[in-house]
Amino acid sequence: MKKFVIPAVMAALAGAAAIFAKSKNKAIDIKKVNGKIEDEVVKGYKKIEDNVVGGYKKVEDSVVGAYKAVEDKFVDTFLKHDGETVSEAKERLKNQQYGNNAE
Repeated sequence: MKKFVIPAVMAALAGAAAIFAKSKNKAIDIKKVNGKIEDEVVKGYKKIEDNVVGGYKKVEDSVVGAYKAVEDKFVDTFLKHDGETVSEAKERLKNQQYGNNAE
């Protein structure tokens, strides 16, 4: 997590420093400067958010994919009838579970 946070925060602070450096020789409009700093900080946090959500999605996809592989193997090994595909067995089991037994 630190590797995402530190660069984003540093970039926001560097942007703020650049704004102050540019405005050093002229009258400073505090609201305008604060608005620019706010924009840079929001951009930094948006980058952090995107990285965290992207990482979560990768983990979620990996876990769900592994679960489905185990589920399919279990159905194939223990619950499938002769000549039936895994998806047909899952559909049959779902129908049995909800009382729609077609057999």
